[in-house]
Amino acid sequence: MATDLDWTQWLSMTASFLLVIVLLVATLLLLKRFGLGHGAAGGGQISIIDVKSLGSRQKLLLVAVRGEEILIGLSPHSISQLGNWSRPQANQPVDPPAGQPAGSKLDSFKQALVGAAQQRVKERESQRGVADD
Repeated sequence: MATDLDWTQWLSMTASFLLVIVLLVATLLLLKRFGLGHGAAGGGQISIIDVKSLGSRQKLLLVAVRGEEILIGLSPHSISQLGNWSRPQANQPVDPPAGQPAGSKLDSFKQALVGAAQQRVKERESQRGVADD
């Protein structure tokens, strides 16, 4: 029952195989590029709650670790913790900070980001002061 394949059939099979491999690699690269699959391995102590792309190479990550949520800024050259707080329970509503109206989530985020940046500047200045001594 063995039939001999001529060169055109071999060429067709090889081209089909290479096409499947190229499509597989392209799919894997797209999944990696767009960050799909974050947190897919559930059951661990660390999970990525949300990812927000700020540019081509900068991201904000909201990570849950042992009952806390941590906001992380990610760039090609650094990883910075921008803030952390205890993680709310599933049925517990999230209250706005004292003196903050409930509808101004953008303002509270802006204040948190500015506060974290100012703290980072102070830390760097204090490190430079110690290094200059």
